[in-house]
Amino acid sequence: MKRRYGLNMVWKMTIATMLLLLIPIFIICIIYIQMYQKTSMETADGKLTSVLGSMQGRIDETLSDAEVMLDELFYRQEFSYFMNDKNELSQREINYYTSSVQKELINNRYLYSNIFGNIGLYSSNSQVKADWQFPLQNLEEKPYYAEVTVDTQGAVYGAVRESELVFSTLDTKHIKVGNANVYVLPIYKKVYAIGTKDVIGVVETDVDINRLMDVTSLRNDDSEITKIVADRKKNILINTGNRDSELEKRIMTRIQEDKGTEELYIDGASYRMSYTVCPNTGLINIALLSRDDIYSNIFHMVIGVLLITVMCLGVMGIITYLVISNMLSRLVVVDVMMGKVREGHFDVLIPEDGKSDEISRIGSSFNLMVAHLNEVLEEKVRNEQAQKDAEIKALQAQINPHFLYNTLENMRMQCEIDGYYMMGNSLAVLGELFRYSIKWGNNEVAFELEWQNLKNYLYIMRMRYEDDLEDELECDYGLEDVIVPKMILQPLVENCFSHAFKTKMPPWKVRVTARREEDRLVIAIHDNGCGIEEEKVAWIQRCLDENKEIRCTEKQRKSIGILNVKQRIEMICREGSKVMIESELHEGTVIRIIIVL
Repeated sequence: MKRRYGLNMVWKMTIATMLLLLIPIFIICIIYIQMYQKTSMETADGKLTSVLGSMQGRIDETLSDAEVMLDELFYRQEFSYFMNDKNELSQREINYYTSSVQKELINNRYLYSNIFGNIGLYSSNSQVKADWQFPLQNLEEKPYYAEVTVDTQGAVYGAVRESELVFSTLDTKHIKVGNANVYVLPIYKKVYAIGTKDVIGVVETDVDINRLMDVTSLRNDDSEITKIVADRKKNILINTGNRDSELEKRIMTRIQEDKGTEELYIDGASYRMSYTVCPNTGLINIALLSRDDIYSNIFHMVIGVLLITVMCLGVMGIITYLVISNMLSRLVVVDVMMGKVREGHFDVLIPEDGKSDEISRIGSSFNLMVAHLNEVLEEKVRNEQAQKDAEIKALQAQINPHFLYNTLENMRMQCEIDGYYMMGNSLAVLGELFRYSIKWGNNEVAFELEWQNLKNYLYIMRMRYEDDLEDELECDYGLEDVIVPKMILQPLVENCFSHAFKTKMPPWKVRVTARREEDRLVIAIHDNGCGIEEEKVAWIQRCLDENKEIRCTEKQRKSIGILNVKQRIEMICREGSKVMIESELHEGTVIRIIIVL
């Protein structure tokens, strides 16, 4: 039976341990999958950014070549002279200009691999006749002429449109010139008159959108990413993926800034989109990647994680079963010893096995506990004996105060018999004061008794200091039956003589008032002593609030009178009762007792 019970316990603990392990393992798997998703998304964003950078780099390279070509054309040709309609050109000048420009245009097409096949000149001088030069008025009549009038000395990029520059005289078998009905990015550079800076001509080159970047390589590079190019009016120019009008429409509506990354959801499909807007041309480069492609490997990753988890759980289950079996075999010894302790045998010990695991520590703790129980029992016996001895001494100690009080009473009676009435009165007051102080059977008394005890104390002090002491007591009517803690006034008044008047020259004044203010009894003790510094008053009040000892710095003595009174008031009186201290250096001190009735 015992063996079957132990086996069942092993299985229970093993199953419970495996269930507990499943929770963190499940959490770790979820966190790992989320981290994998996050990493996949960051990788996808990096690829999208890289693709956008590549697209923009190709555009920038082509545009840079276009600007270099225009700068070289302007450098080699004197457009400011030949395009000025105020200059009369000779036929020789016209032939030279025509031949030079035509040769330059053909060389540029060879040099830049036919990228700039469409080049046209607009001139205000109508003396030159050629297929590649047109009157400037023709350009001014175009609806897109406003693009050309931008105030800049360099190249001006127009909006994407269909090409209008088609020539015949420059068409050769080796050079592919511009064709109509293709979308181009026009680039303009204005010719200014010397001196007046008036626009007298414009040189235009049209870059075929398909030649602006190599569309073939654009399709092959990172083929899982769809690349889209749109113009500044958000018309799609290039799309390397499958054309989907609804998707393209949604893409264009999400473009609101110069660059950004967006999430798209269309017909249950999710996409990650990054885009940039070229600041010069207004072309919008877009890179689009499906979430299915981003998370294409997550299914295989999850299966692998699950298989590893199952294998780890199996191994951990076997190890847990073996460890728990070993642990329970040693716990049997602990259970037997605890049974003996329950029967009252406190001299048992669990043998030390020299190991440092939890079971060994339990055995060591058990041995320490048994030893401690023996010490506690012995201590209890000693305490009970000591308590009995203390009770006997307390009964004996009660004889001494009564003996002193009876002695004072006999002395008072003898003084009255001998006619020393003043001395007899003083002994009577001293006896009352002594009797009041030794009657601690009750911690609370009527305020009338506490007030009378204060009067007795001040009577003794007047007899001692004679004319050096002036006291004044004021008490409202009706406070006689108010219950207050015993001995709260005399200790505070006694502090006046112990501290306030210690360095103060007579006369000394003590004024005690007791007033009823609404539902509170307010007692104020005034003295004209040496007073206390502001910082020390704050420190004393803080000690009172925190129930800390108030230690006099000059002799390192503890002043327990005011703290004792405050603690007893808080323990006996209602909530809100307290003791406060106020003082002004060289003026005196006021201690207020507030008791909530």
